[in-house]
Amino acid sequence: MKKYISLGVNCPHCLESLMDMNYLIHGYPSIKVDIETARAKGRIWLCSIYDCYDHENDIELREVEEVKFYCPHCHQSLMLDKDCSLCKAKKILPTKSKTFIMNTERANKSFASVINF
Repeated sequence: MKKYISLGVNCPHCLESLMDMNYLIHGYPSIKVDIETARAKGRIWLCSIYDCYDHENDIELREVEEVKFYCPHCHQSLMLDKDCSLCKAKKILPTKSKTFIMNTERANKSFASVINF
């Protein structure tokens, strides 16, 4: 039985959930954040499954472009003033999260277990 880990995250500033229960990616709630580039402002929905980089956005994003992330509730920056050692992009603040382990054979049913971090 193959299992995936789905993350549930909250803003580190206002503690509001960043989960969008109405915008599903791969059948699970997405992580919704506001974004800003040098050209535009918009929103991005990130896949909540750990190690899945699928996302959908409402503005065009270029492959090599700095994107700033903001909480859609309090509008505070989610960026750290530190660079990733692998890709040199700015890091995002750690968030308060819950991790859900789910069985892919029951994708539309309850999560198998919940681990709080």
